[in-house]
Parts: sequence; C-alpha cells; structure tokens
Amino acid sequence: MPSQNGSFYRCLRTVAVDGTFLHTPDTEQTTWRYAKQIGNTIEFGYPLLRLLVIIECGTPDVLAACFGSRDRW
Repeated sequence: MPSQNGSFYRCLRTVAVDGTFLHTPDTEQTTWRYAKQIGNTIEFGYPLLRLLVIIECGTPDVLAACFGSRDRW
C-alpha cells in the first residue's frame, strides 16, 4: 500500500537484498551437500548453508528467499 512510510518510492516498492551463512549439523547427510571450510591440510568448522533474501523496506515482509551451498553462487 503506497501510504506505508518507506515501503514505496515513486509508486515503486523499495526492497533490500541480504545474505548470510548458516551453520548446519556436522553429519553425513549434510556434509555431502554443504561443504566444510577447507584449510591447507584439513577441513574444519561446520558445513555452511548460504541464505539470500529479498525483503521489503518499511515492513518485515520477506518477498523471496533462496538457500544453497557455499560454492553455488
């Protein structure tokens, strides 16, 4: 709705793109899909899942979300 402050600019919806990494459980079911960090000689840490979202400015609405492996994008 155009009357919401910060949600629209010149009748266009304002959005923000944000991404982060999430730790997944360190099990065989997840490590085949989501790789661990790789050092010079060893793997370490938890497998990482990448999360990318498009959110509307001015409201807490999530318009789109995408999950993938760390190396996917």
